[in-house]
Amino acid sequence: MESSLPIVGYACGIGAGKPGCEDAPTAIDKSQCLTHAGIEHYWHAHLTPDSTLDTPEAIAKISAQLSQTTQELTRKGKPFVVIGGDHSSGIGTWSGTASAIDGPLGLIWSDAHLDAHTFETTPSGNIHGMPVAALLGHGDSMLTHIGNKYPAIQPEHLCFIGARDYEAEEYALLQSLNVRIIDHHEIQSRGLQECLHEAIDLVSRGTA
Repeated sequence: MESSLPIVGYACGIGAGKPGCEDAPTAIDKSQCLTHAGIEHYWHAHLTPDSTLDTPEAIAKISAQLSQTTQELTRKGKPFVVIGGDHSSGIGTWSGTASAIDGPLGLIWSDAHLDAHTFETTPSGNIHGMPVAALLGHGDSMLTHIGNKYPAIQPEHLCFIGARDYEAEEYALLQSLNVRIIDHHEIQSRGLQECLHEAIDLVSRGTA
């Protein structure tokens, strides 16, 4: 067990409003694909949202649970994987990690989207488009105050790579904070390896 990779299931799809997302951890477990790939692992936790709560409150609650879980694993010095679910999983995953380390967290966000909306700017109302803003301390306090380090990430310790599909409002927030965004056009012109080296160097600078 000590050498096995802890897997945390975030069986939540309400942040995306797309039924079926919540089934991913169970589907991966049942498929035995990790075992077939030779990955020694165990399911450390399987989290589900409280169906009696409204969506924002339910995500705040499950994010707090996920944050406690990733704090625990990070303090043990164990690499881990969180499998969602929708992308609201990023709130609890990284707020917990940030809370557990002695120093700032450096994070590379590799995604087609920026996930930096707040309730004031979101066109869809879906929280899966808000985790980066929440981690940076922007948005509703029930999402920005998960874990015990607020904000979880400083703008200079965050780098996006691969962004290609986003709204002007979330881009404007990140630009105002001077967050580095390496979009897909830059990757095509410079090459992935060079862009990754820059991202790793940036998030390693002055972080834990």
